[in-house]
Amino acid sequence: MIGFAELTAFAIALVLAIEFGRIAKSRGVNAWPWGGLVFVSVMVAAVLAGRNGQTWSYAAAAALIVATAAACYFRVVRRPPLEEWQDIAYSKALTFVILTLPRVILGSLILAGIAINFANVIGRYVFFSPIIWAEEIMIFIMVWTVLTGAVLASWDGRHLKMDFFSIMLPPPWKGILNFTSATIFLLVCVFVLPQSIRVVDLMMRLDQRSVILGIPMMIPHSAILLGFFLMFVAVAVRFRMHVTGSLDSDIAVPDAELADSAPGDRS
Repeated sequence: MIGFAELTAFAIALVLAIEFGRIAKSRGVNAWPWGGLVFVSVMVAAVLAGRNGQTWSYAAAAALIVATAAACYFRVVRRPPLEEWQDIAYSKALTFVILTLPRVILGSLILAGIAINFANVIGRYVFFSPIIWAEEIMIFIMVWTVLTGAVLASWDGRHLKMDFFSIMLPPPWKGILNFTSATIFLLVCVFVLPQSIRVVDLMMRLDQRSVILGIPMMIPHSAILLGFFLMFVAVAVRFRMHVTGSLDSDIAVPDAELADSAPGDRS
């Protein structure tokens, strides 16, 4: 019987295969072989990583992902896009899952957290009757907020990082460093996803619930699963932009414009 972990691995592989096939097509490369390579590699890596207690299987899964990522990058991603594909618009489904959905979740959670916190303050200091479940639900909201916001930070390349020396590196070394960091990021996601799947599946089977509200514990634990899955997709889809540093330049341009338009700089 197909389990939750198998369905998740299939969804990850399918999304990556479709998006990379689209990238390959934009560069005049046959999309089917490369999309199929990505799909098969992710599925095989998921099977290897799912072998409990087998250190070699994690190493083999990591090596397979690295080899596939390197082959795709050097054989497809580095090729210049076709002229009619210069401005590639991401699919509506992808932008909804990576951008719209996390923003809706993030905004709703922040508003709910503010409302609960405000109600708890009124109840504690005005009616001397605090909401006993407020702290518990606020912790769950904080977990979901952090991991949902991390998806948007991954898409825009805005994660906190020590780049004091890396930004001064000359061209091939900066690209190599960016490629290494992006690949390590994907490997971390590949390592975390199977573990979080097992935890969520365990919480579902045991029906474990929180102490006060009785919320199923699979809900807060699912934040890790969803967050790392969407971060993996976000970095994988924009892998070339992470490697070339295009995301850094996109972030730096508005900052430079703000600095130029500052009142103190005008004559």
